Amino acid sequence: MIAVVDARGRFLYINCRVPGSCHDSSIWRRSQASRIFESGRATPGYRLLGDAGFANSASIVTPYRRMAAERDERKARFNLEHAEGRVVVEQAFGALKRRFGILENIARIEPPKVQQVIQACAILYNISILVGAQDGLPLSGVRVAEAPLPPPRAEPRDYLAQSFLLSM
Repeated sequence: MIAVVDARGRFLYINCRVPGSCHDSSIWRRSQASRIFESGRATPGYRLLGDAGFANSASIVTPYRRMAAERDERKARFNLEHAEGRVVVEQAFGALKRRFGILENIARIEPPKVQQVIQACAILYNISILVGAQDGLPLSGVRVAEAPLPPPRAEPRDYLAQSFLLSM
């Protein structure tokens, strides 16, 4: 299963049609969301944060490899900021599972209904955030960084890493 989560912890896209044995990056490459982001039809200037299992691209910004980050302070700082941003995603999944206990034991659901159940839970979870339900994702301490758009053809990860150096 892969998902796109915004900075507020809302689920914007979920794909759970593929068996768990498929790698997330393979699922992403074949997804409608990938085609939208790669074609530039998604919100201009926004990028997705992906873990190291994804390829760095125009639409997905991944952390630098450990060896590269150890040799370059900008890259190390970028990786720290990247990890902080990904915490929102992990918190969203945790809060979704806490709110809907059925997701803790998804094996109890008939396979054809799994995707519908997960998507329904995500929709209800998003509604709970919109109405300010108490046990939704806590937003205190979450920073939404505004970065200027990179120049055309600039590699987004390098551009963002340079921006972090300038803000130090």
